[in-house]
Amino acid sequence: MKSNLTKNIRYIYIYIFVAQLFFDRALWVIYMGDSGMTMTQIGILEALLHLSVVLIEIPTGMIADLYGRKQSLLIGNILSICYAIVMLISDSFSLFGMALIMLGIGVTFQSGAEEALAYDTLKEKKQEHRYTKVFGNMTALALLSLSLSKLAGGLMAEISWELVYGGIIITHVLALIPISLLHEPEREKSSETQLNVKRKVARTLDCNLSWINPEKIGSYKITSCDNMINDATTAQSGDQTFP
Repeated sequence: MKSNLTKNIRYIYIYIFVAQLFFDRALWVIYMGDSGMTMTQIGILEALLHLSVVLIEIPTGMIADLYGRKQSLLIGNILSICYAIVMLISDSFSLFGMALIMLGIGVTFQSGAEEALAYDTLKEKKQEHRYTKVFGNMTALALLSLSLSKLAGGLMAEISWELVYGGIIITHVLALIPISLLHEPEREKSSETQLNVKRKVARTLDCNLSWINPEKIGSYKITSCDNMINDATTAQSGDQTFP
C-alpha cells in the first residue's frame, strides 16, 4: 500500500517538473515582436490569455471534479502541446491569439489539479498529515523547473526559436508518460463532487463580478482572482509560482 502511494506521489513530482518547462518564459514578447506584432497587438494578445483563463475556469473545473484530475491534467497538457505547435507556425495576429487562448484553457484544466490529486492520494492511504511536506516538494520542483527553463530558453533562443518551441513540444509529450501512470484515487462522487462544483462556480462568478464591480472588491476577492489567472500570466512573464 505504501509503495503505491510513493509511486503516485513520485509520478506527480515528475509531471510537475517536466510540465513546467516552458522555454519561452520571459521570451514570448520578443518572439512575437520578431514575428511582426506591435506592442499594442501583444497587449491585446495577453488580454486574450487573461480572459480565456477567467471565462473557462467554470467548465474546466467541472470537468476535473466530475471526471477526475488525471483526465484534466491530460487535456491541459495536450493543449500545452497545441500551444507550442501553433506558436511555432504563427505569423499573424489571429494565430498568436489562438495559441494564447489554448494556453489559457490548458492552464485552467491544470490549475489546482496536481495539488488535489496529491491530497486525494494521501487521503486514500490515510496519510493526509504528509500533505504539507508533499506540497512543499511540489513547489520546490516547480521553481527549479522555472529557473532551468529560463536559463535553457535563453540559450536555445540564441540558436533558433524553433528550438525553443520544439523543446516545449518534446517536454510536454514526455509529460504524458507520468500522467498515464498516475492512479486516480477513489473519491465520493455524489455530494462531495457536487459541492466542489458549486464552490468552483461560486468562486469564479465572484471573481468575474468583482471585475465588473471594482468598488466592491475586498482583499480576499483580489487575492482569489489574482490566483486564478496567476498560472497563465506568469507562465509567460517568467514569474510563475506553483498554484
